[in-house]
Amino acid sequence: MQRSRPTTATTSQLVAVYPYRDEHGKLQYEVERWEPGRNGKHKSFRPRRKKKGSGRYVYQLGSRRRIPYRLQELVEARDAGKRVYLVEGEKDADTLAERGYVASCHRSASGVFQKDWIEFFQGVGSVVVIADKDDVGRTNAKRAYHFLKNTCRVRVLECNGGKDITEHLDNGGTLAKGQFNDVTVAISTKITSNGSSQPNEKESGWTAAQCAQWGKDYLYRDVQDGHKHNGREAVAYKFALQLRDVPRAVAEQAMRLFVEDCPDEDSEGNHKPYGLDQAMDTLRSALDGEAPAGWKPGVFSAAPAAAGHFRIQMMDELEMRDVTWLWDQYIPFGKLTSVEGDPETGKSLFTLDLSARVSCGGKLPDGAPAPACCVLLICDEDDYEDTIGPRLQAAGADRSKVGAVFVEKDESGTIVPFYIPDDLDFIRGAIDALKIRTEMSECLVVVDPVTSYLSEQVNSHNEASVRRVTSPLAEMARETNAAFVMVRHLNKNSSETNPKYRGGGSIAFYAAARAALQFGTHPQDESLLVMAQAKKNLALSRPSLSYRVIASPTNARQPVIAWEGSVDLDARTMLRGPDAREDSPDRDHAVIIIDSLLVDSGTDPRSVPARVAVEACRAELGISRQTAQRAAKKMGLVVERKRADDGTIKEWIWREPTAQGSSKVQIQGKV
Repeated sequence: MQRSRPTTATTSQLVAVYPYRDEHGKLQYEVERWEPGRNGKHKSFRPRRKKKGSGRYVYQLGSRRRIPYRLQELVEARDAGKRVYLVEGEKDADTLAERGYVASCHRSASGVFQKDWIEFFQGVGSVVVIADKDDVGRTNAKRAYHFLKNTCRVRVLECNGGKDITEHLDNGGTLAKGQFNDVTVAISTKITSNGSSQPNEKESGWTAAQCAQWGKDYLYRDVQDGHKHNGREAVAYKFALQLRDVPRAVAEQAMRLFVEDCPDEDSEGNHKPYGLDQAMDTLRSALDGEAPAGWKPGVFSAAPAAAGHFRIQMMDELEMRDVTWLWDQYIPFGKLTSVEGDPETGKSLFTLDLSARVSCGGKLPDGAPAPACCVLLICDEDDYEDTIGPRLQAAGADRSKVGAVFVEKDESGTIVPFYIPDDLDFIRGAIDALKIRTEMSECLVVVDPVTSYLSEQVNSHNEASVRRVTSPLAEMARETNAAFVMVRHLNKNSSETNPKYRGGGSIAFYAAARAALQFGTHPQDESLLVMAQAKKNLALSRPSLSYRVIASPTNARQPVIAWEGSVDLDARTMLRGPDAREDSPDRDHAVIIIDSLLVDSGTDPRSVPARVAVEACRAELGISRQTAQRAAKKMGLVVERKRADDGTIKEWIWREPTAQGSSKVQIQGKV
């Protein structure tokens, strides 16, 4: 990926190191605090741990267990039934600890509050969560509150005297009651999957107007977006279900306001079929735990433990749709496609060739019309300015339709890494921005290679770890309907001929992709390259296509792909390597040559020195040693050693097996 120069000469300095010790006091890892931070921020953090044996620092936590800051003091306070303060950041926790209070973090450099941390708070006297006075701070505090509210007494406060507790105390504030705003009620509503607050707790303090506004914003909007379950009355029932846990009088007033405020027509001009009386009957049925007669809910919401994050929907209520294709039967929209092959087989050049074709709406390699798409390139191995850009131009791309992701450096000159899945929101925003700028509705995204962008916490050889990358990536592809192409190198196991096991890293990459294309050399012509379908979950079989890398007619210094049409070669055969085809003509010729040598041998059983057979094949038709070995194997010949008087191996013999069988080993590729 392109690397830009730092925009400022300010030097970042290490100002603090925060040790993370487990409940037994053993150091697990540390977090460095640097000021100023990256990307113009006033601070940044780097987790580190010591590598076993060498003792040097590794700046990634890997699979290291994440723990709360100052855990040992937290456990001691729990066992003594003391109060614990949760603040945002290690600096604030140290500020309180220096004043004699027990403090940990609800959000720190090592991550947000985790569900498995609950056990450390079972038995504390109470928990006071102090939120920073911004949206991020309140969100982090809300997360901790919802995890802990059923475990211990929890309050959420905001400081009057500053943005955070350190600033509050530095400004002369104290921990006295009047020094804080209690925001527990304001954040006590649950968080739904769309990020909205949900009025489903009696203690939430929601007014009828607030409930009605929530319904109007998040339920009626669903209907306008086309999520019509059993008609518009479904909206009233869904709203009623969310009002079951607020006071009945508030719920009834909220329903009245909701019905009165909703527009009379939906987005398709249909009048709403329910009136106030029907809506109130629906509400009363929901409050009494009943469903209206004949009602079949499209979304089951009877599982409060799911907290709005999951749902069950009946298959007959889903809107069926066909898979759409960027390249019919090869690369689908809204899915992941894996492009795999060894170096120098044209994988990256293929992605640029494809990008050029869709950027200008030309023709695809098989002659089909290319859909007009914008393109987002996330490339690490080649430079955008001296390699990727010129190659796009040589391929005829409309470069005004192609965007590229650049990384930046912080003030200290350190590259700010781009990670997946950490930076998926950036990719999502980039796709939207490209579609607006180019006025195109479809997008092709190329990640080359995908393993270069895995965060430090991802083990590329562990299936569960990789799934935490591919699952959100696949979901984003579905939501944006972008065609995601992931480039992947092959592993070193050249004896493996099954494409699913040849990709580098975990098989989870291959499993998550709905299509995979294998790139390699033709077994009979090393100058001819081939693209073959390796995986086609959603597709019909399509022929493999051959191509050559040639100099561009417009710029002899730049390579381009010249497609030569279909070829009778599948991915498995290609992976077997030179002369691996079942119908190899060279091998068939070698069989004839070796058989004639056996006939002329005059031995019983018939045999021939392997060296003589190989030399005869090479001299007559230029056949390689490997082809001669495969021919002998195809003939069922066995190999035996001929030893000299001193016991050393004099030569290898290929011979026909005896009628009684042979104790010798059948040919395994050795001469």
